[in-house]
Amino acid sequence: MRLLLMIMLISLFILSCKNTKSPDDKNSIPALTQAYNETKEDSTFTKLMQAYGAEYLDATNNETREKLLTEVIVIADKAERPEYSEIFQVELIKTNPNHPQMEKILFGLGENMLDKNKLDVASFLFEAYQKKFPKATNVKEAGQKVLSNTIPNKAYIDLQARALFAGDNSKGIDLIKAENYIDLCEAFVLVNPTDPEAPVYLFKAAEMARAINSSTKFMGLYDWIVNFYPKYDKASLALFMKAFAYDNELKDYKNAKKYYERFLRDYGQDSLAYDVRFLLDNLGKSGDEIIESIVREKQPQ
Repeated sequence: MRLLLMIMLISLFILSCKNTKSPDDKNSIPALTQAYNETKEDSTFTKLMQAYGAEYLDATNNETREKLLTEVIVIADKAERPEYSEIFQVELIKTNPNHPQMEKILFGLGENMLDKNKLDVASFLFEAYQKKFPKATNVKEAGQKVLSNTIPNKAYIDLQARALFAGDNSKGIDLIKAENYIDLCEAFVLVNPTDPEAPVYLFKAAEMARAINSSTKFMGLYDWIVNFYPKYDKASLALFMKAFAYDNELKDYKNAKKYYERFLRDYGQDSLAYDVRFLLDNLGKSGDEIIESIVREKQPQ
């Protein structure tokens, strides 16, 4: 599965988890686990995966997130549902880059990139695999899959970014090149999560996703920044853009309100705080309704 597609599926799945979560006991993880074990129905399995996704989103610390992710990966693997297992595996190595499953997950991601002919992204991942697991059984095989003409580092990513804007762009950005650039940024951060520029590359990838109008994509990237790089100087902007996307693009005012309020709680002194308060006060209103309310407020009493 191509890394961009995988992360997009993650974003779509996580959003569906949030929107389908129910306080009803029958939709709790224990109840759904029991129901699935009894029926083996696909619909029940999907609800169980969504319940885990919802719990993961609500978790307030990495220890809880890791526990949930480890559990759900085992369930997905046992059910032979790799599409779900891969989604949660990516989240697992974001949550804990030193997790014991990292070796298996990283090699598997590299193989997926090869299957999709994403050779430079695969090279990135296999080169990282060599460095992280020099004594692993598959290290020799990984080394054979690292491209000799690819520089697996930030310089190569930056070169791809420049290539995107070279030449005639009158017909817009080349979508294939843009997706490849986003893939490379994500691959870099997955294997170099503590690099000082990791959130910078995520933000650049989010901007590229916005440029190609992939709202699901940039939402996932903003989440990555907000949840794992809260001290990054553009983390507040990432949270704002996430809330704004819920507000204006998804028309999901419940989540827009939630993230606008989170912004004020976490970044109340930020320069965007005034705008956030204004947007909160006018949530769900049309442009004409906002103008009308402003005019009404300015009229003498």
